[in-house]
Amino acid sequence: MGHTRIKGLYYITHINNVPSILERGILSHERVELEKIPFTRIYDPDIVARRGEIRAPGGRTLWSFANLYFQPRNAMLYRVVFFGEPIDADGIAILEVRDQILTRPDIFISTGNAASSYSDILPAQEGRKLISKIRGDVNREWWNREDGSKRRMMAECLVPDVVSPD
Repeated sequence: MGHTRIKGLYYITHINNVPSILERGILSHERVELEKIPFTRIYDPDIVARRGEIRAPGGRTLWSFANLYFQPRNAMLYRVVFFGEPIDADGIAILEVRDQILTRPDIFISTGNAASSYSDILPAQEGRKLISKIRGDVNREWWNREDGSKRRMMAECLVPDVVSPD
């Protein structure tokens, strides 16, 4: 099953966005929109629109969080590379964020894709108790929809507003 310790968290983006991320950090969708920051989109607009309707504990929508995956090899990456708009796989960047971000008291941890009604979105302290289980779920070699492993492999760390570039 692999290690239970998280070595890093991951953000999937287009390589054109990396200079802005190095300058400003990984911003929530809401911040990108408010600050009118130009970016190259790789996501499905319908999926992102749905995230704007889902609320985390405390009432903020998923748009107000920078989302980091516990595993970059997931259904989102697969969809972008194989079924998204024509994007050369060389145009995809996966950025690793140090695991220390998990110590922040203001984050949330989801037990799967945060946009799924089957996933729990937990406050930091409660979510950190499930890291070992999440690590086992995201370490799977294969996933499928029927057993829920596709959703669980997309577990997220939700960081309010911005992951600073440092």
